[in-house]
Amino acid sequence: NAFGLKVDGTRLATSISELVIAGNEIDHLVLGCSESFSLDGNVEHWQIVGNTVHDTNNIAIGAIGFEGVAPDPSVDQARDGLIADNLVYNISSFGNPAYGNEYAADGIYIDGSTRIVIERNIVHHVDIGIEVASEHSGRTSSDVIVRSNLVYAGNSVGISIGGYAANVGGSERVTIVNNTLYDNDRADTYSGEFQIQFHATDNVFKNNIVRASASGVLVNAFTADTANPAAMDRNLYYAGAATPAWIWKGVEYNTLPGYVGGSGQDAGAVSANPQFVDTATPDLRVLPASPAVGAGLNLGTAIVGTRDVAGQARIQGAQIDLGAYEQ
Repeated sequence: NAFGLKVDGTRLATSISELVIAGNEIDHLVLGCSESFSLDGNVEHWQIVGNTVHDTNNIAIGAIGFEGVAPDPSVDQARDGLIADNLVYNISSFGNPAYGNEYAADGIYIDGSTRIVIERNIVHHVDIGIEVASEHSGRTSSDVIVRSNLVYAGNSVGISIGGYAANVGGSERVTIVNNTLYDNDRADTYSGEFQIQFHATDNVFKNNIVRASASGVLVNAFTADTANPAAMDRNLYYAGAATPAWIWKGVEYNTLPGYVGGSGQDAGAVSANPQFVDTATPDLRVLPASPAVGAGLNLGTAIVGTRDVAGQARIQGAQIDLGAYEQ
């Protein structure tokens, strides 16, 4: 295994803190099971900002916890961090001997960390866009905000929360707002655009634009292992010519009214063409007449942030747009 840049907080009494990793380009790495950027253990008050990571065969940016790097679990997790304004692309584990023919490499991976903000990142042509989970049973990633990110053209899921299996950990109080998910799941993994896996509790998914690929899978909450995996509302969904699929607690619905009625979620959701400026380029801003304009919930700057993915004011007037861009 190899890393591009690895930071391990190994001490109990003294953390690694106030670390800024900015303006780097990391590319063409052969990583095995490891990450291009990795923060693990007793690391706090850090930033990973303005970097470019591309053409590697495993995870681009990772914040990790509960690996036994620090001597006490109370400090053994990267925490109070910011991952912002990074460009991540061409990341895939397919053909990596550690994974075989699996699309398992994340653009941004939060594994057992807490109090992280992930914002204004552009992640494309990766396996998994952004994942918030924990690989350790009984542990979670918690209190993470994922906002104003652009995630498109992935091999597998756009954004995923919860553990990958019943015998690992999960995620709690993860807030996912004002992101644009476009044309992910290109390898037909049936993971969809937004996925909820095991041990996901009290999460939020609101104000997002979700445009499915040919698989048609918009939401993939395939397990019913928790009562309240996520509160969903004011999302815009579109599957184009494909049959739309919303999977909630293992039940598949193929119409928005069926999904809303069956799940009790997304009462304010819309099923409509988001009217992107240009899907060929792609330019995933929306046109002025888009149903995404002014259709969001103003959840306050502590939740939605102050700037969109292009650096413009996130809230302009009384209303907020859906997706990563503000008109």
